Amino acid sequence: MLIGLLVLAAGLTLLVTQHDVNKNKQLFSSAAANSVQFPLYYPATLSKGLSLQPNSALFSTGVVTFNIYNKDANPLPVTEQAKPARFDFDSFYKNNFQVSQQFDTPVGRASIGKLQGINVCSLVTKNTWIIVTAPDSVATSNLPIICKGFQPLSD
Repeated sequence: MLIGLLVLAAGLTLLVTQHDVNKNKQLFSSAAANSVQFPLYYPATLSKGLSLQPNSALFSTGVVTFNIYNKDANPLPVTEQAKPARFDFDSFYKNNFQVSQQFDTPVGRASIGKLQGINVCSLVTKNTWIIVTAPDSVATSNLPIICKGFQPLSD
């Protein structure tokens, strides 16, 4: 009986997680997603209390933006753009970014710190640069979870 309940709980957890992943993928409309020249990423997992709005991503020349919202509706702006071809990220971090932590994610290298006094996670993938900004009203402990949860829109 206990084993059956554990299997049921695991199955429900997987179902809920898969539903959330599919819901988060709906951030980008298919027409808009096909209009960019670089791979798009979406936060497949979010901390409790954070959410996305389906089809809310905005596309402009070379940049995609969307917001992750906390339970108080405070936004965490996210931008995605093509990774600059000859950009020296190490020099950028050294000269402009007060890095507090760096780590590898399933899709690239993340650096978390302060940029001009604002909490930021910079995630560099093979072809895309993702920046997540966390205003002071949002717990910075969410940044590593968000950055580790990014997945490519097209697998």
